[in-house]
Amino acid sequence: MSESLIDRFLGKAIAKGRLSVAFPSGKRHELGQPAEGFPEVAIRLADSKVARDILLDPRLGAGEAYMDGRIVIGQGDVMQLVQLLRMNRPWERGGELRPPSPLRRIRDGLKFAATSFNEARSSKRNVSHPYDIGNELYRLMLDPGHMQYS
Repeated sequence: MSESLIDRFLGKAIAKGRLSVAFPSGKRHELGQPAEGFPEVAIRLADSKVARDILLDPRLGAGEAYMDGRIVIGQGDVMQLVQLLRMNRPWERGGELRPPSPLRRIRDGLKFAATSFNEARSSKRNVSHPYDIGNELYRLMLDPGHMQYS
């Protein structure tokens, strides 16, 4: 299942250039179309958890899997992989982003409104915290004679 999800995820990300992905099951997927100026990269996912890690948090999951040796680059190098991904993003090429859909704008507006309430109880707690931690921390940072910044 994660193979088809990662295939769909990367398939949307790669239109130009070529990314070959080999899965632990032995299946290989070719994504994108060769294009002048776009790199061709081949990667192998060393275990079945790599796809899940990438889907859960693409940047962190892919970065950690690469550092752990769980993503192996067979053709190209890590910089070409990053370049391939970035070149397929319209804003990276100087293009424009599409405006959000009306439904997305409504959802984002409601989310912002729900999180922007300033309740008296939490505000009081947030303001008092720096003053309630005592002077020991400030003694380490401030002038010892007068407890002042210089």
